[in-house]
Amino acid sequence: MAGNISSKETAHINQLIGCYTAGEEEGVLLELTENQGKYSATLYDGGEIIENIEVHIGDKNELQNNFYFSPDEINHIKGNLIADDIAFGVLLVKPGDRLAGKVAKTDYFGLLIMGAASLNKIPCD
Repeated sequence: MAGNISSKETAHINQLIGCYTAGEEEGVLLELTENQGKYSATLYDGGEIIENIEVHIGDKNELQNNFYFSPDEINHIKGNLIADDIAFGVLLVKPGDRLAGKVAKTDYFGLLIMGAASLNKIPCD
């Protein structure tokens, strides 16, 4: 788990807070929230909550060991919120940079229970 983080890193994590979809026409797939320094992800299916997951700011070792990112790939990640017990996380990738499986038009990438996918940030309803 990450220790003290800089104000720049905090700004990147704050960019992650919000709602996401994996497709243009889909409703909310997941929502990341922060409450008193604690982060959580709520997963949805058809507008119904299916799971709440506690997430935290992962460090480079966690990204490499738990998600098998190479050191070069980790350098493309500006911010992340990941889970401890399951393969789940949301990443903010540097604009214009690519990770395997991320499409160029979005800076968000999800390591979701059902697989990895580019994410689109959308307004929360």
